[in-house]
Amino acid sequence: MMNAAFLTWSFLHVLTKDRLEAMLGVYGDLETALTRMGPELLQALGCRPDTVEKTLVRLEEFDANRYATELARRGIQIVDMFDPLYPSRLLEIGDPPVFLSYKGDLSILSQPTIGLVGTRAMTNYGKRVTEFFTPAFVQACMVTVSG
Repeated sequence: MMNAAFLTWSFLHVLTKDRLEAMLGVYGDLETALTRMGPELLQALGCRPDTVEKTLVRLEEFDANRYATELARRGIQIVDMFDPLYPSRLLEIGDPPVFLSYKGDLSILSQPTIGLVGTRAMTNYGKRVTEFFTPAFVQACMVTVSG
């Protein structure tokens, strides 16, 4: 559910699973925690001083309605780790992202997946390796994911 608090916390990019659990243990929900937002809360969550400063600046400039409109314009959805749509295999990693933004159909992630990580400026070697492996991935009906 994308209410203002959900959108704000997803925008700020400061919550890890452990930070979220600690925060919910104290405040109970994202809305209440957001009303307590400040340097003390961010420091208690374990944010470094530069992260605290940047987060507070981002929060001051944040407009939930404008953000929601931009997400909709781009066709981007956001789920949190408690949403039934959140990929179950992603919950198995040590520190899954609290919020996941995506385009398209998340249900395809129940199929075999492969994560591809690289640079925007591909080298000739990278191109050859990609051209070599890609047909096998396609033939195996693997879904490509990236982060």
